[in-house]
This record gives sequence, structure tokens and C-alpha cells, in this order.
Amino acid sequence: MMDAHLVAGRAGFRLDVRLRVAPGEVVALLGPSGAGKTTALRLLAGLTAPSGGYFLLDGSAVHARPAERRPVGMVVRDPLLFPHMSALDNVAFGPRCRGASRSESRRAAAAWLEHVGLGDRRLARPRELTAGQALRVALARSLAVRPRVLLLDEPLAGLDDAARLSARTRLRHHLGDFTGACLLVTHDPLEAMTMADRLVVFEDGGLAQEGTPAEVARRPRTDHVARLVGLNLYRGEAQGHEVSVRARDEGGPPALVLSVAEPLGGPVFVAFPPSAVTLHPARPEGTPRNTWEGGVEGVERHGDHVRAHLAGPITAAADVTPAVAAGLGLTLGQRLWVTVRPTDTYAYPAPAGE
Repeated sequence: MMDAHLVAGRAGFRLDVRLRVAPGEVVALLGPSGAGKTTALRLLAGLTAPSGGYFLLDGSAVHARPAERRPVGMVVRDPLLFPHMSALDNVAFGPRCRGASRSESRRAAAAWLEHVGLGDRRLARPRELTAGQALRVALARSLAVRPRVLLLDEPLAGLDDAARLSARTRLRHHLGDFTGACLLVTHDPLEAMTMADRLVVFEDGGLAQEGTPAEVARRPRTDHVARLVGLNLYRGEAQGHEVSVRARDEGGPPALVLSVAEPLGGPVFVAFPPSAVTLHPARPEGTPRNTWEGGVEGVERHGDHVRAHLAGPITAAADVTPAVAAGLGLTLGQRLWVTVRPTDTYAYPAPAGE
């Protein structure tokens, strides 16, 4: 079991988070740039000096050890392979530094290269490897020292889309065989959702939310998490099937009252996907519930759909087909009517203070 309280500070920023990772568990660290994800990994690796906290493995202190004496392996965006060494010697470098003989180190390296599917490339230099192959050599090099903690900092970020898909599949397979604690930093929610057992979301140097991918996707608790999982999210006060939602960062009267399917009371979150939003050029007849007027402040392609970002009493993202977008003549500044059916919303209690 890895148990760490990570504390570090620099001008205008302070990281203060608690992380616990079980053996064999893969935990993905998510969050906006500058939230402290990479700093957390560097603290665990011994590459950044902490200003407090601790790092324990099965109750034994690791935080006082220098980087080279920590049972930690790390793979970063740039594989950082030695250009003058073969793949075999790059992987053997770790065991050799840990005291193994040259022959033992090379035997171990050969076995790890076979394990990651590169046995036939053991004599290749880094310049002769593809980006995906270089990543696998870096992974083998980290695993060859038998770490108890594996740190992955955006390992797939430097790959193109085709190589990324293949590398993600291979990496997920290898992580399934790893018996230690693994932390993966990524900006890609798909990578996090498909590769991790648990998600930990950082914001402003603190822990904003954690849970299984399904839990986080179903009940986001911050705007950033909602954007990661592709939901519109609002905070409000519920009375039965009605939620009074306030404009973001504003006081005063409610900006909008939303009708929801679940009867609740008190502070709540209300979420719905952009696909649940319908746009109309004029106010719909019959005045359906959850109707408001908004202005288009952004339009972009989103997969097979067009995503419109609308400002109004509340902001919302709406996904429509290209045909619907053409029919509406979507343009910046355009005024449209927005509707969301109560049955397409999901409301859930907001913990005190959120």
C-alpha cells in the first residue's frame, strides 16, 4: 500500500494532497495545467524537494531516501533513452545501477524487451525506433528495476493518433500485469477512463474529486470535471422537482429554475449532456419546461456533431447534427431558444461547502 501526503510550494502555488494507492491499482491523476499533477509525481520520485508531508510504502518511510534509492520507476512524455546505447543496454542500465552484474542486467533486459514485444529490436538504437517502440523501451527500463511504484507522466502525449491507440492498448495490458501501485498523469479523459481503476482530480493544488471512472462520470463535482466527462453542470437549491440555479460566481436572485426528474431538497448539482439540449430559432410552442434564451458564443466540430456554446441566464453546451446546425444557420452572436427535458437531467446532493 502506498500512502503519501504530498506538500510543496512555489511562488503563488501550493500543492497539498493525500494519495493512497493499493497494490495492483492504477490511479489516474487528472486536472487542468498547473494543478500540481506532475509536481506530485516528482515528489514521489524524489526529483522535487517537499515542504512537508510524507511518502510511505507498507508503513515504511520512503520520503527521506534519495531518488536513486527509492523503489520507484518513472516514464515521461520524452522517453529520454540514451542515444548511443541499444534498446537492450538502455533497459539494462537500471538493474546495472542497482548492483546487478553486466550479464545479469542484460539477461533481465532481454526478458523485459520480450515482455513488451520488442525482443527483435534489442540491438536497435533509439533513432531506429518508432515513437511507440521508444515508449515501450522506456517502460521496460522502468519495470526492469522491479519498482513498487510506477509513475507515468503523459506517456502517450508524443504519439500521433494511430500510434496512440495501439500504444494505449499495449500499455493497458502491461499495467494489468504490474503488481505495484501505479499513478498515471494524463490530460486525456479517454485514457483515464479506459486505463485507470480510480480517478483523482486535482484543481489549484488540492484534491477536487476522486472515485471510479463511472462514479466521477456520473456525479461530477466541479466544472472542470464536468467538462472532462462531457456534461453541463450547475449548482442550486432544490425544492421537490425544481432547482433554483444561480449564475456562476454571482449572488442575487436565481438565474433560472430547472425542472428535474428526481425530487430533492437543499443544495444539489444538476447535470445533463450536451446531446440532451435542443435548440430552436423561436420560442417553442406550449412553453415546455426548462426553456430559456441564449446567445451563441462559440461553435466547433465535436466528433460527428457540431457543439454550440451558449451564454444566457446560465451557460450551456449543445451538440447538434451538422444538418440541424445548417438549418439553424449557427453563427456567433445568434439568439436561440434552449430546451432540456426534465427526464434528461440528473440531480444529486451537493456536499456541504460545495
